[in-house]
Amino acid sequence: MNALLLFRKGLRVHDNPALLEALTDCKQLYPVFVFDPWFAGNGKVGTNRFSFLLDSLHDLDASFKARGSRLIIVHGNPPDVVPQLIKAWKINKVCFEADTEPYSVERDRNMIRNVEATGVPWHSFVSHTLYDTAKLLHLNKGQVVTAYSAFQRLTQRAGLPGQPVGDPPSLLPPIPADAQQALAMVGLKEAGVPSLADIGYHDQPTSPFKGGETLALKRLKEHTADKAWVVQFEKPKGNPAALVPATTVLSPYLKFGCLSIRVFYQRLQQIEAEAKQSSKPPVSLRGQLLWREFFYFVGANTPNFDRMEGNPICKQIPWDTDAVKVAAWEAGKTGFPWIDACMRQLQLHGWMHHLARHAVACFLTRGDLYCPWEAGRDVFDRLLIDDDWSINNANWMWLSASAFFYQYHRVYSPITFGKKYDPNGDFVRKFVPELKDFPAKWIYEPWKAPIADQKQANCRIGVDYPKPMVDHAAVSKENIQKLKDAYAANSPASKIKPPPRASPAATATLPGHAPASQARPPPRASPAVKATLYGRKQTSIPVDPLPRQDAQPQPVAPSQPASAAGSSSQEPKSGFVDVVMPREPDAAATAASPGPSDDKGPGAGGQDARQDAAEPEATLPGGTATGVGGTGSDKSHSTARDAKQRRLDWSAAAGKKRKAGGGVQPMCDGLQSRQQLTRPPSKRQSKLKVVLSKV
Repeated sequence: MNALLLFRKGLRVHDNPALLEALTDCKQLYPVFVFDPWFAGNGKVGTNRFSFLLDSLHDLDASFKARGSRLIIVHGNPPDVVPQLIKAWKINKVCFEADTEPYSVERDRNMIRNVEATGVPWHSFVSHTLYDTAKLLHLNKGQVVTAYSAFQRLTQRAGLPGQPVGDPPSLLPPIPADAQQALAMVGLKEAGVPSLADIGYHDQPTSPFKGGETLALKRLKEHTADKAWVVQFEKPKGNPAALVPATTVLSPYLKFGCLSIRVFYQRLQQIEAEAKQSSKPPVSLRGQLLWREFFYFVGANTPNFDRMEGNPICKQIPWDTDAVKVAAWEAGKTGFPWIDACMRQLQLHGWMHHLARHAVACFLTRGDLYCPWEAGRDVFDRLLIDDDWSINNANWMWLSASAFFYQYHRVYSPITFGKKYDPNGDFVRKFVPELKDFPAKWIYEPWKAPIADQKQANCRIGVDYPKPMVDHAAVSKENIQKLKDAYAANSPASKIKPPPRASPAATATLPGHAPASQARPPPRASPAVKATLYGRKQTSIPVDPLPRQDAQPQPVAPSQPASAAGSSSQEPKSGFVDVVMPREPDAAATAASPGPSDDKGPGAGGQDARQDAAEPEATLPGGTATGVGGTGSDKSHSTARDAKQRRLDWSAAAGKKRKAGGGVQPMCDGLQSRQQLTRPPSKRQSKLKVVLSKV
């Protein structure tokens, strides 16, 4: 039997169920990576991330060569190329890892249709996530939960994640000598791993992080060797200004599948089991992997998840479309040294600390510039080496207070937030060298420095380094009012209906999928028109989650639909029903939801510490996101929602939070509330005042 093993993500040989299935009863194994023109050389992927991919492919090829085989590289559109490979090599089965991103779902649907037309069976495996997002949706009776705590309960009902599978044999079937000749017969050509120049990249990578399974396993071993660090890990704590990352930086390896999420999760379970006590989700290291699962689940099952319009969980906010502001933010030329240092680190390294991501995302959207979260998402999508579709979109919605998190009055200060971690400004001096000679007193507010100090530092503000784009104190107050008005104008999310599903006739081959004509990838702006498209609503049409089985049916006639086959590991069924999506978010419930925002945070705690805990990063180190998801209100609570929001606004505006035992916790200056309101007396207090006046 000849087997075709397709690599897309999952660029590893450890814990690779598709590889083991391909080797079953296999005489000839053809490991193939198809360079898809939709990704390659069109500006969608930045130089650093594409270089990380090429590193990973070189490492994967070396792993196969060490086992007597090699990785075959071909170029073309996968749905068109795979049938040609089947014909050239007389393939008897096709194996691959499932994916949930909209483009990948459409690609695989088209590819599977063409494969089935040849009569060859296909086998798809869920190994990029701990749980199958489609099975979780089925277990929850088709309902999407949008709170982390609810998702935890759902996964508990689903059972423990599957265990990693074993490693492949040390010796694999060699590639036949006539493999290249057979490709030529169908008009294809084998190519080695290309260079950046071959793909059309002219810049050299600048990221210190290199890709590949070998480095992924090494980094995992190094970071889990310190068991005390693992069991004491709490995500809200961290230093975004550290010159050497204080996190695992495993996220890009999880993104490309160089590291198995199940191997990572199992290792953490083992360490926690051996410890007398350890931190718990959502703040623990294992909890961060569950955040990743949560966002994958919501992203895979939410229509229009990658845009505001038509997204049932996203607030409809009239953001300001200003390409000049977005371009200055992206280039790190906002005039705020902390923000600019973070953005320049992103440009240079393709990575930044999750708290730095918090700060720059808040600054671009609700905090200062009031630009659409889609514009920031697109920049992260291009520049981050760990960019992950579900996580990136989810976190931009979260940080812009568009979904999951609704306390829009809590704003990061672009001045004091960085100062509290790095008072001397070493991080700023490294990434904004124009300011390297500024005194620490002025490093975060150089526009306040006397002219004499500016001259001595060889940096004139407004000449050598820009003046601040905005007055933070003024615009943050204005933006809070804008968001308050936008929230008031929003129709309940329950009134936003998702696009209709495809008819049964259109989904005979793959139940649950929209027609191919509806499932198109979101268009991206070309460099020439990019500036005018910042913030414009995307026009992608969502597709339903692709059903995935661990084993597929035997060949069927092209005219017959493929029947469902059993999987190798069934998750226990659950009658659990949680928050129904779509629905109106409850800001008060978000504030009261359990998790790290209750009592965890950097330093001595306080409001900015709780913000750090409550909001996730755009793609976290470790490939995960941290924070506390907001829960939704049932319809029975709709009459009380406004009162809850008013109480929340009064409490935040006064800069304090009442505790169960009494007392007040002051706000830290790194997180500011711009609503200066006075809480009116309660009815009970008014009545008591009247009674006392009569005594």
